[in-house]
Amino acid sequence: MVDSSLGIIADPSIPYTTVDAFVQSRYTCPDYIDSCSFMKITGPVSLCSLSDTYTYRMHRNRKCTLSPQWQLPAGVTIINQTDSTLSVQFSTFGVYRIYASMYSCIPVKDSLIVNMVSGSGTLNIGADTSICPGSTITLQANNFLSYLWNNGSTGSAITVTQPGTYWVETIDSCNNRLRDSIIIKAYDQLINIGPDRIKCNNDTLHLNAPGGFLNYTWSNNYNISSTTAQNVVVYPSVDTTYYLKAEKLPGCFAYDTVHISVNHSPLVNLGIDTSICIGTAIRFDAGPGFVQYQWNTGASTQQISVNNVGIFSVIATAQNGCKSFDTVRLVKINQLPVVSLNPDTTICYSDTRILDAGVGYVSYLWNTGSVQRSINVNGTGNFSVNVIDANGCKGSGSIYINTILPTPSGFLPPDTSICTYSKMVLKTAVPFNQYLWNDNSVASSITVSAPGLYWLQVMDNKNCKGKDTIIVMPKNCTRGLFVPGAFTPNGDFKNDLFKPTLFGTVQRYEFIVYNRYGETVFETKDIMKGWDGAYKGKQQNAGVYVWKCIYQVDSQMLTSEQGTIVLIR
Repeated sequence: MVDSSLGIIADPSIPYTTVDAFVQSRYTCPDYIDSCSFMKITGPVSLCSLSDTYTYRMHRNRKCTLSPQWQLPAGVTIINQTDSTLSVQFSTFGVYRIYASMYSCIPVKDSLIVNMVSGSGTLNIGADTSICPGSTITLQANNFLSYLWNNGSTGSAITVTQPGTYWVETIDSCNNRLRDSIIIKAYDQLINIGPDRIKCNNDTLHLNAPGGFLNYTWSNNYNISSTTAQNVVVYPSVDTTYYLKAEKLPGCFAYDTVHISVNHSPLVNLGIDTSICIGTAIRFDAGPGFVQYQWNTGASTQQISVNNVGIFSVIATAQNGCKSFDTVRLVKINQLPVVSLNPDTTICYSDTRILDAGVGYVSYLWNTGSVQRSINVNGTGNFSVNVIDANGCKGSGSIYINTILPTPSGFLPPDTSICTYSKMVLKTAVPFNQYLWNDNSVASSITVSAPGLYWLQVMDNKNCKGKDTIIVMPKNCTRGLFVPGAFTPNGDFKNDLFKPTLFGTVQRYEFIVYNRYGETVFETKDIMKGWDGAYKGKQQNAGVYVWKCIYQVDSQMLTSEQGTIVLIR
């Protein structure tokens, strides 16, 4: 079987899937164009003759019939051209890039860099200049095959003593004919750095000398940016004359002077950048001695008063026309200090209240006369304080204490007694906010096991403190073992556990319960634990069980007792 659309021969006896073949599609160019996929330019790249013709050849595929498109830079002239060659001449020395390209299905191109350099170098006899009377200038044109100067000289150099136009024609090693010329003027020995000048205060002046000199020498060397530059900046504080000596040619100098008169105006000092407190203003003063003031706010007075953040500057003009300037910044408007005294208008009886104005102020003054940060008060009255912060801003605060509160008392129970082996919980009759027992406990209650004097200090919801004591006295109490006769482990939290009660200080304890078969169904050495009527997680049947208790209390002998218990369901 043949699938003509895919060009695949298929066997009808073999299952055929889409992964057994693929279709490939490709666009092809006509053969005469597609063969133009390569080109290369060849020809001389290191040249030196401007009169010779140089030929460059374009190489391409043998079947390619397309003609190249040449791209030539300025200075290259076409002498002859075929479908594969190009003959050109170069008009000047330099580096040139010759391009050629063909545009087929796949555009191809190539380029060649050509370096046209004189075989003897560049001809340059110098820039136009001047000549001083009695001096000479040597004009030099080296490394060429032949020379012809305008005065007929055929050497590589000539010496001139007069102004005029001089030229030379040379032939280099590649037979190129080159020409250069120079204009030499008569030097007039004059230089001008401008008229005398007047400056104010610390102003600077620019003194500019004309160009064309070999060097410059300034004097005197006082507050001048350079003594050898063509253009200098001067800033004398007193009247000063500056001198310039400029060398046009070796040994040929020109001179000039300029006098700088310096006027002065009084100094303006607005002070350092600052801040003020809200609700206040600051005054900036430019000082006396001026005939005119011009502030950036528009004011024309000697002083201005401001209460807003910003930059403030003034230009003050003296009688001699000199101006003085200064600027200052009002950085910030600071808020006034807020003093927060404790607002509680009450005080506890026999208590002392600390009134604290807060940290961070540089001065304090209370109406009591104290200059400390805080004061202690123990009665009613009006208390106030004035403060000043680090910005110099003032604030105040006050409090009127008008009520004296009673302190807590009688909150512990009456004196009592305790067995030497017992424990007792001491607690207050009513709750308080804070507790402090004589053993440093801060709990609402403590458990005691020995006679003694116990005290508690409390703080109520008014922050008033009180103290109470209780005496716990010793008493003689029963010692020994008590075991109930029955228990009902039914989960009603009443008589659910079977355990003995020991009176006295327990030194040793072991309690065991057996069933009728002699199996141990419960055993413990913890006096606080008891049997819940279960064995291995299973509730035991009602009936009689045997118990055994081995114990020792206080300093008595080790004792062992046993009996029975009835489990009731």
